[in-house]
Amino acid sequence: MASVCCLVGAAPQDVSRLAAALEAVLGDVQLNVALLDIVMLHALAPEVLVIDFDTMKADPYQALRHLRFGLPHALLVVFASALTVPQMVDLRDAGMNALVAKDSTANELEAGLRIALTTGIFVDAQFADPA
Repeated sequence: MASVCCLVGAAPQDVSRLAAALEAVLGDVQLNVALLDIVMLHALAPEVLVIDFDTMKADPYQALRHLRFGLPHALLVVFASALTVPQMVDLRDAGMNALVAKDSTANELEAGLRIALTTGIFVDAQFADPA
């Protein structure tokens, strides 16, 4: 049976990279590119939900809190180009499981998703606090 995965707000140029990484990690994937619609996402019941932080027009922290409430068992992965430490803390507090950098290589993206699926948490080294 295919693992259900959703990409929310993913830029067209990122969809194929994310799809390839999810397929490499999960094998058979039913991939849905979706809008941020909590009711629709709840009906899809994805195991993995990748949210493009950079394209979100809504408050990303509030959206993540709603997603965590509506999809308590989903792995919530934030896909972003650059974040501050306070933003990362707010995302974690809102329910994020994993943070993956947009400029990750294919191997880094797969490794991050694999760790997140295995352990339930992952933060890309590119977001490490330099302090």
